[in-house]
Amino acid sequence: MKASDRIYQAAQPIWERCYQHPFVQGLGDGSLARDRFAYFMVQDHKYLSMYAKVFALGLIKSDNDRDSRDFAAFIPSIFQAEQSLHDEYLSKLGISPAQVDETPLSLTNNAYTSYMISVALREGLAEIMAAVTACSWSYKYIGDALEAREDKTDDKFYRLWRETYASPWYRASNDHDIEMLDRFAEGYTEAQLRHLEQIVVDCSEFEYRFWQMCWDKE
Repeated sequence: MKASDRIYQAAQPIWERCYQHPFVQGLGDGSLARDRFAYFMVQDHKYLSMYAKVFALGLIKSDNDRDSRDFAAFIPSIFQAEQSLHDEYLSKLGISPAQVDETPLSLTNNAYTSYMISVALREGLAEIMAAVTACSWSYKYIGDALEAREDKTDDKFYRLWRETYASPWYRASNDHDIEMLDRFAEGYTEAQLRHLEQIVVDCSEFEYRFWQMCWDKE
């Protein structure tokens, strides 16, 4: 069994909880209040800047050309693809870059990103990929689940968000994350694999708390 197979089994119930969260359901049916989405956009924008730093630490720790190129490629992808989605929504919501910069990380966001940075500083490449994969894989899970809904809404405002995380580009990017995780975990002991699982489970729990944070506008 690949590391990713056992990780999926451990984390999938948490991702299903994320999908069932009223915030995500509101994205799916178009009922989510705009003020909650605006809060999410600002905090998620700031999260992605920290997320990119985790990949940067992977780049620093890479000791061959293939791994260096893989980690380096993620960083512009985050800023050019996902943050461009944020830029479009922030513009629609009337939120300026200055307002984003002036907004502090929420307590939950700070705890989550600090956890990922701590893993990346202390541990190896497989653990770094475990820390980032919870986000990418859970969003892919949510995107697929929203795409599969039979009661699709004609809501236009949140359509771009839904389509982004169900897109072939995003699925391919997530598949590459998983391939890297499995490659770096080859030869791991049972104890090391359990540790990888725990990192993904911890980060997946943070993902759920992130949705709740945005629902509550913490």
